[in-house]
Amino acid sequence: LGITVNPPVWDPKVAAWIVEMGDKQDVTMSQLVELYLQKKTGDYSSSSDAFEQCCCCANWSLALMQHINKTMLALNKTDKALIEGLEMQLISILAQMEFDGIGFSKQECRKHQTLIEIRRKEIEEEAQHLSNTVWDLCSLRDAEHVLFEVLKIPIPDIPKAKGKGGHACTNDDVLQAIENAHPVIPLLREHRKLSHIVSGPITNLPEYVKWNERLGMERVHATVIQTGAESGRMTVINPNLQTIIKDTKVKQKDGNDQVTVSIRSSFISMPGCTLISADYNQLELRLMTHFSQDPLLLKIVSGKEE
Repeated sequence: LGITVNPPVWDPKVAAWIVEMGDKQDVTMSQLVELYLQKKTGDYSSSSDAFEQCCCCANWSLALMQHINKTMLALNKTDKALIEGLEMQLISILAQMEFDGIGFSKQECRKHQTLIEIRRKEIEEEAQHLSNTVWDLCSLRDAEHVLFEVLKIPIPDIPKAKGKGGHACTNDDVLQAIENAHPVIPLLREHRKLSHIVSGPITNLPEYVKWNERLGMERVHATVIQTGAESGRMTVINPNLQTIIKDTKVKQKDGNDQVTVSIRSSFISMPGCTLISADYNQLELRLMTHFSQDPLLLKIVSGKEE
């Protein structure tokens, strides 16, 4: 459309979250309109007319910001600076992040998924051979039956080793306690770890991949949420990119070599660009140290003090 929007961009959801909502749960625009303007928005969100939806959203956004601005007049300078100089300035940056997305290689993802599936199949065959029983390693009931009835491994004397009805549990605490009792147990734990990866991001992420014509590559376009987390941190949904597991070592059939399964390697940069990995370890402590300039804290974060 040739329209350029320059920051600050005012978002009534973000403003209401900071000014009035406090630690309440994230709310929709319709809920804000009903709460603050005492009006019903109607079911415009289900309208097939995109222009009508945009007009309704713009209208309610303006009305909400006019209402919230009255509340902002009573805020002190520090709170106003937080809203105007930080949160609202951030909106356009996050919008651009969502619009651009992040590069993703389905081929790389499938490669690691195949490695996991091969290893899972190997584990299943080996576990059935060692126990001399055909069973489903994904079944809790089968695991209980094989470990404690077929192999007759004693139930460990630890908390929550038994569930309702006296049935033996096969959670990870129990498996850790009896790991050396039989070689099938480490296999079961490894199988569960790999199954968790397969049932999670390695399977779900490709569903969110779309071709980005402007950038000329496949990318994942997630949604960044500024509101909703009591800690004040942002969340990323559809898909959740904040819980991508770290690299995992997977054994080979001979048991001597290992290969690395890395879902994170499926995220790629544009040609000529580089992805940077940064860890916000002890972020709050480091910020507090920076602003306070406390001598002891400065020594701690610089590594000069244990």
